[in-house]
Amino acid sequence: LGTILMGNSIWVDGQVQVFPSYIEMAKEDFFAKVKMVDFQNPVKAIHDINTWVANHTKNKITEFLQPSEISPSDKLILLNGLYVTGSWRYPFPTERSGVEPFLTQSGQSINAQMMNQKNVFPYFENEETQVLILPLENLNASLGLALFLPKKRQSELFNFYYTKDESKPDGFLSYLEQTKPT
Repeated sequence: LGTILMGNSIWVDGQVQVFPSYIEMAKEDFFAKVKMVDFQNPVKAIHDINTWVANHTKNKITEFLQPSEISPSDKLILLNGLYVTGSWRYPFPTERSGVEPFLTQSGQSINAQMMNQKNVFPYFENEETQVLILPLENLNASLGLALFLPKKRQSELFNFYYTKDESKPDGFLSYLEQTKPT
């Protein structure tokens, strides 16, 4: 069996006045916890945020943010936490797993643990990317791991999928909608 834990939180600088209607909407519609923090004290603020993240990821993520990543001018941080464990709907055969070369973002080749299998999965491919979805089993939901592989080397993967190019307003979501069993 698998586990799904979700949490939403809003971290507001104590010097900022937030409309009560916004706080109520966040609580009622998104089940968000609204927390007041002092961004003038980044060490304490980050400690509180990281503690919340650790609690919502079963301590798998304990240092989500560093104090250097916020500034006293920050006023609000929205956090969505999702923790998922489960089994693959189509397990990977152990005899097809092992160490293979892997090319890092910097172009360095390292040895990494790899798994492989042949099966029918949701898949999409165009001139820019390949998208594969590995479905999870026993979670009473349609969940899967979406893997994106750009065909061209990108200096920043973030820019590839979260493009601000107006010709691709949906960004990576449009790729997911085009997957077909392949």
